[in-house]
Amino acid sequence: MTPIFRLTAHPNPTCDVSRRLVRRFPRLVSAAPVAPSSEVNRVRSLCPSKPEQLTGHLGVHRFVALTRWAIPALLATCAAVASTQALASTPVAAPPKSIAILAAAGDQFQYVRRKPGTASRIEPFIRRWATMPGNGLNLWVLRGMDRALSSQFPDAALTMLTLTPTAEDRAVLPQQREAHTTRRVMDYLLGLPERAQWDQIFVVTPKWLMDEHKGMGSRLSGIGLFVQPVPRNLDEEDELEAEAADDAVRDLTTQEFKKQRSATYVAPFFYMQVTVLDGKTLAVIRREERYDFRKIINSESTALDVEATLTPKQLAGEIERFVESAARRMIVDRPGTIDVGPVRTLPAPTR
Repeated sequence: MTPIFRLTAHPNPTCDVSRRLVRRFPRLVSAAPVAPSSEVNRVRSLCPSKPEQLTGHLGVHRFVALTRWAIPALLATCAAVASTQALASTPVAAPPKSIAILAAAGDQFQYVRRKPGTASRIEPFIRRWATMPGNGLNLWVLRGMDRALSSQFPDAALTMLTLTPTAEDRAVLPQQREAHTTRRVMDYLLGLPERAQWDQIFVVTPKWLMDEHKGMGSRLSGIGLFVQPVPRNLDEEDELEAEAADDAVRDLTTQEFKKQRSATYVAPFFYMQVTVLDGKTLAVIRREERYDFRKIINSESTALDVEATLTPKQLAGEIERFVESAARRMIVDRPGTIDVGPVRTLPAPTR
């Protein structure tokens, strides 16, 4: 396989730095920050400055009853208007000119397969861990993050970093890996003089989820593969939930034979967290977690086991594409956010 990144040696042996030297990614990092092409437009919102006054004659009892609910509602409305006016007067932050991306996904790939027909007190899953050589998981994450940040901040200089896993990291329990990795990241960044040149640092670390989630197994962590070889035993409420969302799948067959749902599937998952730090102070700007997965089948195959319906090459390609896409969605598909672009006046419609 042709290498996608060439990592250069760094004074800290536990961390590799990539400077975008490969032809496929020509605009990785420039030594000097790139100035934004235009200033950020400020967006002002309008809100009424004076509430309408209500007049009328009310009896004493009606007036007391009215004030019991009207005054708290009026106070809440005034507070909302005040906060809206304060928000409107707050200037839009300038986009970062220099960004570092630190992928700390580790090298442990988790494999989980559900057992058929186990008793309630017996572990219903087979669990395995595989070590991915060559920082493969981190490089997948970097590719997705590079695509997202290059699109969102086209004038910013990007620096790619990976936190190389150690034997100590591999010995940490999955439920403790997030805290352990965060400590390693902060210890590394505190002694890194280059961060004085960065406006923001995007750090990607693994997450651990105890419970089953939308048809996925329990106790999943980081990046891995979940196999559902048999239909689950669901009660009526769970069946309604599964019909609504759980069993939507990606079918690798031709369009004529594609299925939209399936009770058995293989599913690569991406349970990760992105933390945005201030480059100078290392203060947390925001932190978001993702529990993404993609259920895959091949209904054209005659194999009885759903895992055997995909060749190793097909499965490896699907996992790689999914991880890159999930890493990209951490930036471009943030829930509950609105990206405000330049304000422009549209011409009046012609009749």
